[in-house]
Formats: sequence, C-alpha cells, structure tokens
Amino acid sequence: MTSCIAPASKPIVLLDTSVVRLGHTHTTERVELGQRDWGGGAFQAFVLRRTKKTGMGEWNESQSRFLPGIAEMAKEGRGDFVTYWLIDGERLYNQRVRTRTVMDYDHFEGVRFRSIDHPFVISGVALPRIGLGTQQELQSYLAMQIEFNREPRFIQFLEIFGKKNSFDAHHLWFSEKNHIDYFVTADRKLLRKCKEVTSRKSKRMTFSTIIVSPAEFAEQFAIAPSDPSGDIDIAW
Repeated sequence: MTSCIAPASKPIVLLDTSVVRLGHTHTTERVELGQRDWGGGAFQAFVLRRTKKTGMGEWNESQSRFLPGIAEMAKEGRGDFVTYWLIDGERLYNQRVRTRTVMDYDHFEGVRFRSIDHPFVISGVALPRIGLGTQQELQSYLAMQIEFNREPRFIQFLEIFGKKNSFDAHHLWFSEKNHIDYFVTADRKLLRKCKEVTSRKSKRMTFSTIIVSPAEFAEQFAIAPSDPSGDIDIAW
C-alpha cells in the first residue's frame, strides 16, 4: 500500500521471506559441450548455464523486476536493511529446501542484513544447532518461540490476522516495536488485509511501520524496474 509519508533519507527496512525468496531467479547446471582440442590435446568442454526460473506467476514476476534495484540500494548502504530471529528461521527453512547450488543467482547474495534481535542465535547464524529437517518441525519450533508473547499490540495483530498467520502478526509487531520504517512483503494476502484494516470506517487500524510490496517500496525511492535476463552462460 503506497503511503503519503515522505521516505526517510536512510530508511530501516525489513524484508519478508516472501521477498528474499523471489530474489532466487536462476538455477545453475553444467552443460556438456563434448570434446574440444586444446594445445595439441583434447578436453571435455562444458559451460555453467544459469537458467531463469519459470512459473513464478504474473504477480511474482512483476514484483521481482524491482529486486535488483532494492538489492543495490542495500549494498550501497542507502538503507539500513535488517533481520531478526524469526525471519532468519523462515529463511533457514527456505534455503534448506530449495534445490540450489552455490553458483545459483540470487539478487540478495552478498547483502548484509543487520541483526536486530537474536535471543537464541550464535554468531548471527539462525538456528545453527537445532537439527530440524522438515518444514513442520521448524515451524513448530518457531511458533513455540512466539507462543508466550502476551504484549497487547501483538495480541491485537493476532486477533486481526488470525493464529494461522501468527508469523505475519509477529513480523508487524516486531517492526513497530523496533521502529522499522518499511516492512516489504510479496504476500498479497497480507497486503490486502493490511489495506482493508486501514481503510475501515469503524475499528480502523493504523500502523507505525509502512507495509508495502517491492513495487511500492521501489516507487517511494525512485528505483526503476529491470527485466531479469534469461539463460546465461557464465563460464567455460
């Protein structure tokens, strides 16, 4: 939802897992090219080919076009891009299950996220020793960490978004508590719900954190879209 508030010169930004996941745009595979002559001998030639992921959907595709500019903003220090333990926990699961290699292309590769609050994290690495292997186990573990949060504002968010969306409620509560300027999400359901509760005639709700899509965030900071390239041969 676009806000009429003037953007901060160096905003504090929390990226939802849905946004970071969109940054993984290409997978990498080795393509064999057959025997080639070289210096009087022969060798097996190959190329590492980055293949653009397909099936993202129109919405995700439109939002992903703004991620290169947002990542560049973070790398250049024009924003204070932050993270915290629950976002890290979600990213840990997504990193684990995605079929990716170290050569896959990710817009947010190399972006340093400032850690705000890691109550059970060692050296800034989320959940390093809990040994959880499935989504259900990890979600249960993370849900347990927020189960006893009884702060009134979090309870209010929980009532609005529902217990099934307790992670989203916690992200919004945490963002407000830590004076984060922008919470950027590609979750359309969450964006629609936030817009709905802020436009009610009765029981209207306001947020101190601006909740936006990547495209809306980019608009605030004059970040132009770019069309992620197709397949790329990156090395022989």
